[in-house]
Amino acid sequence: MTIKNSVLSLAMATALVGGAYAMTTSNAAYAAEATHEANEAAAEANEAATEAAKETNEAEESSVTAQFLFDQLTAAGYTDIEDIEFDDGFWTAEAKDAKGQKVELKLSDVDGSIISKKD
Repeated sequence: MTIKNSVLSLAMATALVGGAYAMTTSNAAYAAEATHEANEAAAEANEAATEAAKETNEAEESSVTAQFLFDQLTAAGYTDIEDIEFDDGFWTAEAKDAKGQKVELKLSDVDGSIISKKD
C-alpha cells in the first residue's frame, strides 16, 4: 500500500508541476502579448506626437495664425468654422458660407486670403 501511495503522490506532484508549468507558460504568453500591445500603442502615440510637432513647426513658419484666420473668416460671414490646419504650405478650413452651405477653404499662409473654395 505504501508503494501505491508513493506512486499516487508522485503522479499528483507531476500533475501539479505540469499544471504550474502550463500556467507559467500561459502567463508568459499573456505577458508577451500585453507587452507587444503596449509597444504598438507607444509607437502609435510616438508617431502622432511626431506628426503634431511637424505640423506645429510648419504652422510657425506661416505669417498668419489659426486664430487670425478664424477671426478673418468670422468677419467675412463664415460660421461653424472648424478644422483649421496648416498643411503643405497652405491653411485649410471647413466652414459654412453665408448661404449656410458647408465649404472647404484653402487659405494663403502669407495673408490668410482665400485661394480656393469647394462646396
